[in-house]
Amino acid sequence: MGLAHIKQPLTTSSSMIFVALTSTRAITANVEVMATILFSGILEKFPSLQVVSSESGIGWVPYLLEVADHQWEAQDLKNHGMRMRPSDYFHRQCYVNFWFEHLGPSLRHLIGLDNIMWESDFPHGTGTYPHSRQSIEQSTKDWTEAERRRVLVETPQRLYHLS
Repeated sequence: MGLAHIKQPLTTSSSMIFVALTSTRAITANVEVMATILFSGILEKFPSLQVVSSESGIGWVPYLLEVADHQWEAQDLKNHGMRMRPSDYFHRQCYVNFWFEHLGPSLRHLIGLDNIMWESDFPHGTGTYPHSRQSIEQSTKDWTEAERRRVLVETPQRLYHLS
């Protein structure tokens, strides 16, 4: 189908700039989606539901959780049907993926290693293929082997019930 059917912004006639803009907007749209999920009540109603935000990156997660927890407290949501902080719902039921980032992986302890997975984003233009191994090495260069194993192997195994 491609992107030809979508009108390009007035500021450029370059299709590559348009692809970059569209890709950036798609990632930032995940912030709105995750905020909606966190405050919707669905995670409370269905505590075994697992939500994966794919093709979203992870650098935005600490900021969203900080803002959401602040609003939870400021609006006294514990007394308005939301028993737990949004970050607690996130850590219990939500997962995010990264593929090229350097900042996001450095924030892994704020996000939670058990909530992070790696993806290649193949076959999209922002994907790491055919240099996925190098991308993983660059994004996780200051990680311990145990951290890499958790994100690359153990979390996906547990979430997707893989043996």
